[in-house]
Amino acid sequence: MSTEQSTSAAPIIRALLTRHGVGPRQHSVLVAEALGLSRPAAHQRVQGATGWPWDDVVRLASMYGETLLDLILREAGLIDARLLMDQESRPVSVQLGDGPPDQSDPWAARHLPGGLIEVIPNTPANQSQSHAFSKVLLLVYKDHTQPRSLRVAVLDDSRDTSASVAELLRKKGCDATSYTSGKDLLDALRRAPAYDAYVIDWILGDSTAESVIAEVRRIAPQARIVLLTGKLTETNEDEIVSAQARHQFIIRQKPALATLLMADLAPDVSARATPTEV
Repeated sequence: MSTEQSTSAAPIIRALLTRHGVGPRQHSVLVAEALGLSRPAAHQRVQGATGWPWDDVVRLASMYGETLLDLILREAGLIDARLLMDQESRPVSVQLGDGPPDQSDPWAARHLPGGLIEVIPNTPANQSQSHAFSKVLLLVYKDHTQPRSLRVAVLDDSRDTSASVAELLRKKGCDATSYTSGKDLLDALRRAPAYDAYVIDWILGDSTAESVIAEVRRIAPQARIVLLTGKLTETNEDEIVSAQARHQFIIRQKPALATLLMADLAPDVSARATPTEV
C-alpha cells in the first residue's frame, strides 16, 4: 500500500479533534491516551508519518458521536440537507456547485433562513419560488434507521463495581448486563446468543480471568473484549500482555472513562478480516 494511502486519515483525524475543541498541541496527547499508544507513536500518527488502521479511526470518531461515514463526507466537502420529494422528507448530504442549477440537473438546493438547505426536484414550478437556488453536484442519502442497542456483558467479582460499570454503559445507550462470576457469565452464553462486547476484570477472586476470556473468545470469536486492570506492575503486565496475544482484547486501567469504553466496545464498521490502513 502506498504512503499516500496509508497516511491519508491524518488530516481527517486532526480536523475531527479540532472540531471538538482539542487544541493542536493536545492532538498527540489525546490520541496516545485514547488508543493506548506512546506519545512518539501518537505524534507520528497525527502528523501522517505512519498509517491509521480503520479500527482506530472508527474508535476516535465514536468517542465524539461521529461515524466513519461522517468523517468521509466532511472530508469530501458535503454538508447536511433535507431532501423533499413526494411529500416526504429525509436527511441527505450534498455537495453544492457554483451558481444556479442547469436545466438538465435533476436536483436544486434552495437556501432557507438560518442556513438550512432543502433539496427539491429541479422543475420550473419549484424554482418559481422566491429562494436562492444552487446546483447540486453530489447527493448522498443518509441511513436514518435506528441501530439496535449494543449488548454488553460486564464481569467483575465486586457486585458494586460490576453494577456501576453496567449502569455507565446503559447511560450511553447500551443494553448492559452485570455478572459477578465467570461461571454465571459462561452459563448465560451457553443458553442464549452471545453478547456484542464484554468488559471483564482481570482479577476474579483468587485467580485471573484468562480462562473465562478464552471461553468467551471460543464462543464469540468476533466480539470486542475490554480487560479492566488495576495498576500494572512488572509481574502482571507480562502476564496480561501474554494473554492479550493469545486472546485479542483491549486493555484499560481502572477507572475507565465511559467515553473510552464506548469507543473500545463500538462495533467495527470496517472489514476486520482484511485490516487495511488509510
